[in-house]
Amino acid sequence: MINSGKNILMNEIMSKVAENKIQYHLSKSKLPFEEKLKIIISLQALDLEFRKSNPHKKVKTYFRIWQ
Repeated sequence: MINSGKNILMNEIMSKVAENKIQYHLSKSKLPFEEKLKIIISLQALDLEFRKSNPHKKVKTYFRIWQ
């Protein structure tokens, strides 16, 4: 019986997460192209920093951030 209560709660949480994810992606899809491009460039900069800080992986010379 206790597990069924946990399952119901987990289903409610997952349903809410799915709803929020849909709303998030809908709002991001309505952004202007220029704003989306700015987001991509900032994510590339973050990715490059993470690659540089990882001592186990060599950063390839062809990784460049869009300007």
